[in-house]
Amino acid sequence: MFFSKTGHNVLQAAGSRTWLPISSGIAAQHRWLSASSALRAAHILSFGESSNTKLAELLDRYRTMVILPTYLAPDQRRKIYKEKLKHILQNDPITMEIDGVVHKFRYRSRVRDLPSSRDTVREAFKLISTPADLHNIPPLLAGVVRGGTQIGFIPI
Repeated sequence: MFFSKTGHNVLQAAGSRTWLPISSGIAAQHRWLSASSALRAAHILSFGESSNTKLAELLDRYRTMVILPTYLAPDQRRKIYKEKLKHILQNDPITMEIDGVVHKFRYRSRVRDLPSSRDTVREAFKLISTPADLHNIPPLLAGVVRGGTQIGFIPI
């Protein structure tokens, strides 16, 4: 960093003055990598194989309804929950491609259509029958956190 004779950072002392070359050019055009959709979607939660078809269906439904929409941009995520845009999303859904599979997001009600995280976790624990099924619990709990829901205490 650039320091003046008094020890202060020259850039901080300059404040918002436009005469500094750092306020224009390459630094102003810099885009943070965390804002990139490719980086944001690099580690999409997925579940492994399960021995129980009911468990597989439960996890797949939770993934498509709750987890995958969290990887959309915030403005797109708001659109799929707006009832005003229901007719627009029926004809032109928001799409996202993951590993060659295209996922289409249409309108969904937060109350009626989304599965309860608490009930999903409770049901998943009840359906576990093999150690391989148990490996699906950490991604499920990570999806609950990513979805922004709280499950509280679950009596099994």
